[in-house]
Amino acid sequence: MKRILAILLLASLFPQLNLYALSSDEHMKEVRNLMDEGQYKSAWTYLHQYAEEIELSRMIICKSELCIRYYATTNLHQMFAFADLAPGETLNDIRRRNSMEDMKLFNPGEALETLLRENPGNSEIPYWLGEYYFGLLHLFGTESGLGEGELGYRIIISYRLALDGGWEDENLYANLAYTEMTLGEWSSAALHFEKASHLNPHNPAYHYQGATACMRDNQLEEADRKIRLALPLYHSDKSRADALFLGSTIALMQDNAEETLAYLKEGRTLCPGDYRFPERLIQVYLVEGKRDEALENAVYFFDLHPESPESCQTIMNHYNAFNRLNELVPFFEKQIPLYSDRPEALGNLYYHQGVVSLLTGKEDLAEEQLELARGAFSRVFSADHQIFGIIEELKEKIREE
Repeated sequence: MKRILAILLLASLFPQLNLYALSSDEHMKEVRNLMDEGQYKSAWTYLHQYAEEIELSRMIICKSELCIRYYATTNLHQMFAFADLAPGETLNDIRRRNSMEDMKLFNPGEALETLLRENPGNSEIPYWLGEYYFGLLHLFGTESGLGEGELGYRIIISYRLALDGGWEDENLYANLAYTEMTLGEWSSAALHFEKASHLNPHNPAYHYQGATACMRDNQLEEADRKIRLALPLYHSDKSRADALFLGSTIALMQDNAEETLAYLKEGRTLCPGDYRFPERLIQVYLVEGKRDEALENAVYFFDLHPESPESCQTIMNHYNAFNRLNELVPFFEKQIPLYSDRPEALGNLYYHQGVVSLLTGKEDLAEEQLELARGAFSRVFSADHQIFGIIEELKEKIREE
């Protein structure tokens, strides 16, 4: 009896002593609990502390996941530092501090490639290989020592191998599809964006990118369906504007002028400062032969950036493509008085008016307008500005003719 009491007394004095070893599954459960609580440094330490008791493949996969997803700092995905998050703290908070202390040397790519050769039937290994190479490409590009083409190839091979092994994951489908798009594999990208959207139908990016891939693959009806799914899901005006513009492109390719105009008008109303909508409206209305509507959008487009010479040049190019430069006469007549007190914008107008006159055979008028442009520009530019040399060259050309 005394011996039993002595044993019980010793046990009470050392309550921290483990009387049995945890299994690999139990250790991994502890690691996962730490990760779920944002204790990433502790999770890394735990893996190393009990390395001999954890199945090697599971330890390598978990270390790779920590490095790929939960690092605090990384050096080309070859060295990693980790942190335990404080309440309310995020990984982005930690990463902004960019501390290079306590870096751990580990190469997930090499470790996972070796593991895959030994465990070819484990689909989780190529999944994390795909994640590793995807992160390497988008975080570091060619700084990693591999070309973009090689990285893209490794991403695709790894993810497809995971799929063949039965691994299904929203992240896998999306990242695979993005990579396939960069390599021009449009039909495969469309398929995988569709798979991603089945797993998360509320992510507009999957529908939008799927529409882009279908459009590039000339699956126009499917592209139209996908962009219609994307539009109601956007809450940002800018993102919705991008989707509206893509919708107008798809409608144009379908020769559907009514739908094209509907997308473009909504986009111009939604984002009045977005030049893409009035510029395309100019083109569509020129095709439709609607002079007043084309002119109204030319005025709108110019007013967005009147000091930029590209504004007038773009308008002029669109009209010239349809052999309608003469129809720009009312544009200049309307705009010039409005910008009389803004010499740089006024110079742009006079200069391009002169070029239009020159291209339409009105040389005398062109020379007069170019001289007015010189006068306007002289109010804002020094005498050695290149625009004055360009104006002189054009005037010389007029005199020679």
